[in-house]
Amino acid sequence: MPSSLATVVLAAAAALALLADPPAGIVEQRAARDAEFTTAVEKLATEAAGKGLDAEAKTAREWIKPRNPLLLYSPKLPVAVRPSAPPADTPAASAEWDKQFWALRTSYADDLFTLARQAIKDRKASLAYELVLAAARQNPDHADARRLLGYKQYLDHWRTDFEIRQLKENKTWHEQFGWIRKDHVARYNQGERFNDGKWISANEDAQLHSEIADGWQIETDHYLVTTNKGLAEGVQLGQQLEALYRVWQHTFVKFYATSGDLTNLFAGRAGTTRKPIRHKVFYFRSKPEYIRYLQHSVPNDLSITAGFYHGDQQTAYFFAGPESDPSTVVHEATHQLFSETNAEVQRRSSQNFFWLRKKHNFWLVEGIACYMESLTEREGQFALGGGTDPRMQSALIRLFRDNYQVPLAELVDLNMENLQGRKDIASVYGQSAAVVSFLMHYDNGRYRDALTDYLLAVYLGKDGADTLGKLTGVKLEELDKQFRDYMQATLKASVPAASP
Repeated sequence: MPSSLATVVLAAAAALALLADPPAGIVEQRAARDAEFTTAVEKLATEAAGKGLDAEAKTAREWIKPRNPLLLYSPKLPVAVRPSAPPADTPAASAEWDKQFWALRTSYADDLFTLARQAIKDRKASLAYELVLAAARQNPDHADARRLLGYKQYLDHWRTDFEIRQLKENKTWHEQFGWIRKDHVARYNQGERFNDGKWISANEDAQLHSEIADGWQIETDHYLVTTNKGLAEGVQLGQQLEALYRVWQHTFVKFYATSGDLTNLFAGRAGTTRKPIRHKVFYFRSKPEYIRYLQHSVPNDLSITAGFYHGDQQTAYFFAGPESDPSTVVHEATHQLFSETNAEVQRRSSQNFFWLRKKHNFWLVEGIACYMESLTEREGQFALGGGTDPRMQSALIRLFRDNYQVPLAELVDLNMENLQGRKDIASVYGQSAAVVSFLMHYDNGRYRDALTDYLLAVYLGKDGADTLGKLTGVKLEELDKQFRDYMQATLKASVPAASP
C-alpha cells in the first residue's frame, strides 16, 4: 500500500475511533472477522512470495488494503460468472494459490452475508446493504447477495431483468450504440445506421436527429436519455447515470422499500411492489439550445446553471460543451432519484412539486445532492464521502479557518426562499453537504438510517423543525458538537492526502 494512503486510512480510523461510542455488536463482529480474514490473506501472500509467486502475493496484499472509514464503498462487480477451474495452462502452484485465495474470500463473504441478515432483523437496513455489498465484492457469485443487488444468473453472466429481456430479443449492448440487434453490429461498426426500417449512413442519421424533438433515444435499465448531441454521447451519459443509480439504490434502500419489503427480500420472497421506473433525461448538443428549450417553463436564470431537474415535468436536463459540469449531472440526477423513486413521493410530486415551498429542512434537499457530488471511482469500487471533494474542502476551511458554523437549530428552520436568499448561500451549501456526510459516516454510520428516514419525511411533507432530533434521538446542540468533532477527524485524515 502506498505510504500516503496508509497514513490517510490510519489517521482516519484513529481520529474517528476517538469520537465513537463502543460499536454495535454487528460492527464488532465484522471488525473481528475482517481481522481474521486479513491475517489469513497476509499469510497466504507471504507463502506465495516464498514460492516466487510475486504477482499472486501482490494481488493478495492489494485485496486487503484497509477500508477508509470516511468512505462508503460500492464495488463494481464482474458480469461473467467465475469459471469453475483456471485455464488449463495455469502453473500448478498458481492454481493452488488461487484455490486457497478464493476459499478464504467465499468463506468471508458467507459470514458477511450472515451479518447482513442479522442487521435486517435489527432494522439496520443501511448497515445490512453495506454488508451485502462487501459480501458481493469478496464473492461476486454469491447468489443471495447478487439477488438482493438486482441480478440473476443468465447464460453464465449476472444480468438484470431488463438486460435479460434485451438479450432474449436477440439484442446486445454496444458501448457506442447501446442496445442494438446482434445482426446489426457489423453494419453499425462500418458506419451505417438502421432507421425507420432501412439502412442509412451515419451522417444521414445525424441529420435526422439534429433537433432535440427528434433526438436519439437511449434506453438503459433505469433511464430514457433523449439527445441530439450524438448516439455515443447519449450512451455514455446513460452509463454514468446508471452507475449513480446503483450507488444511490444500495445506499438509500429505506427511502423506497419498507421494512416488510426488506424482510421479504432477505428471506428470498418477492420484495417491493414498485413498478419499474425509467427516469427521463434530455441531453442537449449545446447550452444555448438547453436555455431556449427551457426558458419558457423555468423562472430561474438558466445561464448560470449547468443542468436542471424540472420536478413538475419529472425530467432532468443537461447539455454538452465547455460549460457542462459532471458534478451538476450527479447533483440534479440525485434530485430526480429522490423525487421519483418512492411511489408516494412521485405521486405527490407529479401533482405539485410541494417540497420546494416547505417551511423547514430545505437544507437537506440540497445537502444530499451536494454530498452525492463526492461520488468517485477508485480501485474497482465507487466511493461516497471522504474529505477531499470541493464541497467538503470548502466546509472544512470555513469551519476551522473562519469559525463558520450555522447551528442546526437555525439550519433546519430554513425554507427554500430563506436559504437561497442568504448572502452566504455557497457556505450554507458547503456546510449542508458536510452535515449530510456527518450523518452518513459518523460512528460507523450510526445516523445513516435516521438520515434516510429524515429524507423520506421531508419529501413526503411530514417533517418539522424537530424531525432531525426526533429521528436521531439526540438534541440538535449535541449533534452540532458531534459534527464539529467529525469535521476535526476528517481534517486530520485529509491533511496527509493534501501534502505533496
